Amino acid sequence: RYATIHNWGDVPVLDIRIVNADGPLSELIDVTCSVWLLKDEASRNGEVFHMNYFLDLEARTLHRFHGSWNVRHYIVPGSPLFGMSHEDCKETHTTVHVCINGLDETTQETVVRVADFCAEDILFGYRFGNNVRNLEEFKSKLSNRNFDAVAEIDIGKISWVQPTDVYYPVAIQQRRRKDAEGKSISGLGGVEQLP
Repeated sequence: RYATIHNWGDVPVLDIRIVNADGPLSELIDVTCSVWLLKDEASRNGEVFHMNYFLDLEARTLHRFHGSWNVRHYIVPGSPLFGMSHEDCKETHTTVHVCINGLDETTQETVVRVADFCAEDILFGYRFGNNVRNLEEFKSKLSNRNFDAVAEIDIGKISWVQPTDVYYPVAIQQRRRKDAEGKSISGLGGVEQLP
């Protein structure tokens, strides 16, 4: 239902949760995810056109998929989302298009699913909440090296979100301003809230 934008560490990310609702009953193998961002841009002579960007992802493939997967795009300089606010997304008619495909291990058929998120579906300042029912038990089994542990996904919490901060490190904001002026800076530190 939603895509979220929040900080992962000190870096803002576009976060999309994908869930295999059939879970272990229909495990997918060799799963690939592709994400595109589409938005209006203006040419130098003022013509408006719809631009398509193929987004870099933290992880684009999974060997086995039977639970949930948060697909992340880091919003760093060079990202088409860098410096954009929710209002910017609305004004530029921004849409995020997601396509996943994989092989159903049981039927040996290729499964393809697509989803689109318009600007109203992209939640700035929210992150996905926990959707694992038996989280503590699952963590305990993993810490005891029980790699057969199964995380039970709570389907009712797939799109559950929680408010959180979105900010860019000050150095990134300063670098962006200096690059626009043709100067360079160095150093890191501090954070700056997005408008």
